Amino acid sequence: MGVIFSVCLIYSFIRYITLGPEDVSQLPLYVMNKALSWAGLATIGLSRLLGHAAARKQAGLIGALMIGLHVVMSMLGLKPEYLHKFFDSMNGMKLTGAGEASMLTGVLGLGFLAWMLWATAEQANGSSDSNGNLSLLPWVGRAVLICGAVHVALMGWDIWFAPEKWESYGHLPPITLLSFVTAVVFLFLRRRRA
Repeated sequence: MGVIFSVCLIYSFIRYITLGPEDVSQLPLYVMNKALSWAGLATIGLSRLLGHAAARKQAGLIGALMIGLHVVMSMLGLKPEYLHKFFDSMNGMKLTGAGEASMLTGVLGLGFLAWMLWATAEQANGSSDSNGNLSLLPWVGRAVLICGAVHVALMGWDIWFAPEKWESYGHLPPITLLSFVTAVVFLFLRRRRA
């Protein structure tokens, strides 16, 4: 998990600060938030593939922590200065439809993540399903990944297919695109049965 976070943070630093227009002063909140969101999604995806139950649980909890930090940091940065395309200046700076839909899918993903954490707490109390499975809600991890994929798609799809817009970021793909691909890949990968 440390490797995933490190890769995401280094990429974010290179894209936004080294090659991009951001100043190093944007590292603690703006750039770190991008790294946490991508790394959290990747770690939750990875948790679905790990063979050992304790490793799955640890990865899921670490991924949930990163997503939780991302949510708090995003609330601090939910301003037109950071997300101008989500605010309608002609309508009193209300969120646009895409902005509201993106926030909705983010909130739904957070709800599924909270449900997954609740199920993890129940497991710690010795609960399991009627088949003795360790995962009480095996589909919730997929729901988190789907919500995450839709959330980032709504945030960034408009620049995914316009690489000329990546120029001021060293031509590196946007983190929304990388997060979307990460979520989709983990949706289709399956844990091998022992």
